[in-house]
Amino acid sequence: MLPKYEIIKQNILKEIDEGKFKPGSKIYSEGDLKKIYQVSNTTVVKALNDLVAEGYLIRRQGEGTFVRKNMLHRKVSFSERLTKKFNPKKNSERVETSIQICEDKRVLSQFEGKAPLYEIVQRAMIDDTLWKIQKRFVQTTLLSEEAVRHITDGGSVSKELGIENNLVNMPMSMTIEFKTVDILETNELQTNSVVIVKKTIFNNTTKEVIEYSESFIHPDFYEVNLIAE
Repeated sequence: MLPKYEIIKQNILKEIDEGKFKPGSKIYSEGDLKKIYQVSNTTVVKALNDLVAEGYLIRRQGEGTFVRKNMLHRKVSFSERLTKKFNPKKNSERVETSIQICEDKRVLSQFEGKAPLYEIVQRAMIDDTLWKIQKRFVQTTLLSEEAVRHITDGGSVSKELGIENNLVNMPMSMTIEFKTVDILETNELQTNSVVIVKKTIFNNTTKEVIEYSESFIHPDFYEVNLIAE
């Protein structure tokens, strides 16, 4: 069961998403939340301060708590895709997959030291051109031996993790970097610049990391589309 402060946070975010509280509008007072949820002032303050730290709310001394006006944390439709350089009628795409145990301490820190991890390396080709190298990391306890075989044979990692149909609703953090230096040990992508996408997918309930991934993408084959509501 979620702690009370987390329930308060999720309910406030739901009401923001549903439009009950618009950007710039004032939300419940501390007193209101104490009465609604029958909790202590400490619990209410933690919930509100967490939402302030995460960029959803702003608190003004003597005035109250308000929904942020800027675009931070507005609902955004995000999609990654191949550029027009890939034509499914003219080009063929294939993915080569290998799996090994990850011993990288930097990656293990993403999972708070919970080991062991699988490192799933996928090399995506268009015809004879390597356009993406993706490294995906998951706890070994989440994948059966049969699931590992399916992934090695080209199966979907998300499907084997059981999250394929729920990805849109799962908490996720992502960074996109553009590097103009040779950041790979061997520049397999054969380009002077590279797009690096780092993505973390969290469990809806426990907030634990389900998957962390790092993708190295040839810039000629990558574009994103963002639509803010």
